[in-house]
Amino acid sequence: MQKCVAIWEKKHIKGIKKVGIIFGILFLTLFVVIIVLALNTPSAEEYCKNAEFVNLEEVYELHAQNVPKAEELYKDKYFKFTGEVQHIYKSYLQIQSDYISADVYFNSSYDDKAKALNVNDKVTYCGKIDFGMSIQVKNSIIVEE
Repeated sequence: MQKCVAIWEKKHIKGIKKVGIIFGILFLTLFVVIIVLALNTPSAEEYCKNAEFVNLEEVYELHAQNVPKAEELYKDKYFKFTGEVQHIYKSYLQIQSDYISADVYFNSSYDDKAKALNVNDKVTYCGKIDFGMSIQVKNSIIVEE
């Protein structure tokens, strides 16, 4: 009887080891894929090199009239804007261009520059447009022009 239990335990231990090795290989492969993708993703600076200036009012008006068209033209794409800081919040700045403002979330490498801005400062920035309760510009950088 003990011999049967010993044989059964050896088979199951081998099976558990094989499953562990398979999961280890899968985890390592996934980790390598994530690293490769992260290294090959262009930076905000690279996206903004060729970004065009967009009028925030036009983005807002199109979104108010035709959400699918606005999302097709603008969502998750990088554009440049010029505006004036209206409010400073902990995680973002509200920057206004004429009558429309956007919630602007800066890239972590631009946090210090963004925190150095004051209300009523004029700023040119570039970022990826998103739509929420308001127009949001994410992963933004400050453009020196």
